[in-house]
Amino acid sequence: MAPSLLVVAAVPVGWVLGAPLAVVARRLGAGSGSPAPRLLVLDPWLQGFQAIVLGALAWHFGLSAQLVVYAALSLVLTLVLFVDLRTHLVYGIVAYPGILAGVVLTPIVRGGFLWEGLASALIGATIFGVLYLLGRALYRGAEPLASGDVIIGALVGSVVGLGQILPAALCGILLSGAIALVFAARWRSLTVYMPYGPGLCLGALVVLLR
Repeated sequence: MAPSLLVVAAVPVGWVLGAPLAVVARRLGAGSGSPAPRLLVLDPWLQGFQAIVLGALAWHFGLSAQLVVYAALSLVLTLVLFVDLRTHLVYGIVAYPGILAGVVLTPIVRGGFLWEGLASALIGATIFGVLYLLGRALYRGAEPLASGDVIIGALVGSVVGLGQILPAALCGILLSGAIALVFAARWRSLTVYMPYGPGLCLGALVVLLR
């Protein structure tokens, strides 16, 4: 199948796959706030984002095992992104199965050893665990980086793989900074709480599409 045709097919599939994600997000208190969701239009922002992600993955990987695996893992990243953005919470019931899936599946489609998935997840958790502890020390017990971001770090590591965890972490940090500026401009305050999880999830997706 030509890449353009695959993308055309993938975008509506991504929208449909976003519908159950919207249901889960609503149950976790992260609904879009739409008073009357319609069939297959439950959360346009979330579903539209997932449609774009799946289209981009289809263009990059073509019809392949990588597309299937990364499409599945992108569902977890999208859900974590929107739940954290809207509620400032990271739910283990969502993230942990995604980490396990990434640990097992990513080395298979990347052609690496099975232990590499676990190593990458641990490195991701360690990077943001250290940043979390440094933040608490510098801000005297406050948490500029939430403990849930350590879980997202493990998720990112499991998804992108051992060779891409450092670029993904750096990209995620930069994107988090950019989102923080948007939040500060929107609420005209430098003290508004800004979740870092969305930027980290976006960083993982960007690195996958390099």
